[in-house]
Amino acid sequence: MSEKSRFTVSPSWLEERLETPGLSIVDASWYLPAHGRDGRAEHEAGRIPGAVFFDQDAVVHPETDLPHALPDAATFQRHVSAMGISEDDTIVVYDGPGLFSAPRVWWMFRVMGAKNVLLLDARGRRHLGLRHGSARHQCGGNGRSQHLATVQHGGFLSKTCVIIAHIFIEPR
Repeated sequence: MSEKSRFTVSPSWLEERLETPGLSIVDASWYLPAHGRDGRAEHEAGRIPGAVFFDQDAVVHPETDLPHALPDAATFQRHVSAMGISEDDTIVVYDGPGLFSAPRVWWMFRVMGAKNVLLLDARGRRHLGLRHGSARHQCGGNGRSQHLATVQHGGFLSKTCVIIAHIFIEPR
């Protein structure tokens, strides 16, 4: 664990555990249009060994036009199950810039009931020697049977979220 926070881990902490069963590594890279970067393309070009890509444009609430709206528990479960992630896993989330979009995905996992979710220290990607296109880091998935992994509906922490309509006060 990092000395900075109980919610972050150092690159060396992760490197020592890369082959540990029950460890899910999530690349949450997402960029603003002005950045001119593509998180999925960068993930495919080079990533931390075993990392799966969390598409923040796809894992959203299906019944709203608002971008990046927190999905309902069933939608979230469907997406993370397809990635092979279980609520019992130790989930380490990182992104390309360091700590730009990863905290949001960390929060989503926490809201949905995952108990052991960590952020990789901002220097993580660079420390682990990742260079886009590096053949050394061309790998995919965590090698576990995806149909066994789920994040349960029952873990959804509904009291941590509010409906926007509940915030507005009716005029007297």
